[in-house]
Amino acid sequence: MFRVKPTKAIRGTVVTYCCVKYGKKYGANYVNNLFNGLRRYNGADVRLVCFTEDREGVDEDVEIVELPEKIFKRQRRDMCGWWYKAYIFSGAHNEELGESWRDGWKIYIDLDSVILGGLREMVEGVDRLGVLDTGGMVNEDRKGGFNSSVGVWGGGMGGI
Repeated sequence: MFRVKPTKAIRGTVVTYCCVKYGKKYGANYVNNLFNGLRRYNGADVRLVCFTEDREGVDEDVEIVELPEKIFKRQRRDMCGWWYKAYIFSGAHNEELGESWRDGWKIYIDLDSVILGGLREMVEGVDRLGVLDTGGMVNEDRKGGFNSSVGVWGGGMGGI
């Protein structure tokens, strides 16, 4: 469930899906499974951008953005992995990904997610940024929190 402010429907707006694959925890098969699920339920022309340091085995139709070796000027060794999720908000790759990334809507999905239906409608209920509400998540064991497994942002928020 998303915590969102109501907004106008934005039918016809381009939606880009994205994910982060870093290290060895999730292989290329996770990216490919995500991509296939997105195509199955959202159309064959779906755009998936994968931020990764290793494109080997990833479907050639998935767009790749190379992750930098370091994302912070003074990055500690243990500041990697999920910290790369924050990199998608940096705006450092806006030019490479073009206008639809910079000005359009993005839906981030963790690689261990399974797509069971259309997702494009998620952007219609979001003002500028939406994340999961933990209230109904048994595994989160807390109410009133947020979960970043799925996120939606747009409206010119190519880099926050």
